[in-house]
Amino acid sequence: MDTNLGEVVLVKDINPGVTETTRPIQFFDPGSQVESDEELNVSTDDGVETSTPFPAAPSFPDGSYPSSLVEFKDQLYFAADDGENGRELFVSDGTDEGTQLLVDLYPGEDSYGYSNSSFPFAFEEFNDKLYFAADDGENGQELFVSDGTAGGTQLVADIYPGTNNYGFAAGSYPSSLTVFGDQLFFAANNGETGTELYKLTLDSSTEEPQVSITGSEGADNLAGTNSAESIQALGGQDTVNGGLGNDTIDGGDGDDRLNGNEGNDSVIGGSGNDILDGGSGNDILDGGNGSDVLNDGNGNNSLAGGEDNDSLNGGSGLDTLSGDNGDDRLKGNNGADSLIGGSGNDFLEGGFGFDTLNGGDGDDVFALVSGSGTDTILDFNLGSDRFSLANSLQFADLNFAK
Repeated sequence: MDTNLGEVVLVKDINPGVTETTRPIQFFDPGSQVESDEELNVSTDDGVETSTPFPAAPSFPDGSYPSSLVEFKDQLYFAADDGENGRELFVSDGTDEGTQLLVDLYPGEDSYGYSNSSFPFAFEEFNDKLYFAADDGENGQELFVSDGTAGGTQLVADIYPGTNNYGFAAGSYPSSLTVFGDQLFFAANNGETGTELYKLTLDSSTEEPQVSITGSEGADNLAGTNSAESIQALGGQDTVNGGLGNDTIDGGDGDDRLNGNEGNDSVIGGSGNDILDGGSGNDILDGGNGSDVLNDGNGNNSLAGGEDNDSLNGGSGLDTLSGDNGDDRLKGNNGADSLIGGSGNDFLEGGFGFDTLNGGDGDDVFALVSGSGTDTILDFNLGSDRFSLANSLQFADLNFAK
């Protein structure tokens, strides 16, 4: 038998308090009654009285209940409750003095006077940082990251924004964090698709965390977060909403509805007749194959129709619209825009602003409107291209130069 089994030593009493239990002070039984909270006096019908002192109420030492212990940067990180801050993130170097609260992610008390707790768990090291799930009281249980310091511990992504049916922050409850290759995979629930597989990648140029969302070959409804996402919708007629970050969205096959929303987004329609909306920010929209509709709002945007007959609508910024192949309809709207029809019989309207129009190959129509600014047409071909004049604009009002 091995007798050299080592020595078990307490590192630190993180929660040194004691919990007092409440002593029972009242009983009821026919013919008996309690006359004191210090002793039990019993009177029976035959006049016999007995008195029994109550035993002292027991007390129990509080514990911090450390859990989810993980080594990171030669330190030990774990969840514990010190009796003052609730269940929070702790760090230890293995000594009493070096065992302490790292950060109170969910400070304050609840309505019953108990300390709030962030309940950190599911720790996993990735890219020299420690990722875990926690609840900061504002976003619900979401994905967090720490570099080992209080200031470097922060929310990565609010995957399930908003509140639940009870008015509390919803939370996606990330779990099963696992590093595979150069990505961090985990399970989470965005409130629309149920609990599904997610992955976190890092942009090598900025090291900005990026959440990856992958759909199915069916009709998916995918929603982004407040962070940057890479969303692959795959097959089916999908609806994708990118959220607030700088998103990359690929609709894949099928007739999709793709919305970049806020941020500088890259939206690719793929195959099928798609509707792409960049939203605000400087966006790149590519319709791909199929007859697509591309819309963009604020920002300086780049819209490419791709194959087939597409409709491209710029916004209020300095936009570049390229119809590529097919009979396309391009409208710049506000701003000094550049419209390029490409191959096919295209319709080009600069809208308001000083626009540059290039029809390319095919029989093109250049729409000009009085009072909307001065447009420059680079390749009007006599005999094949035409003007469409509106708002009382006459042919005599046009200026021609070689």
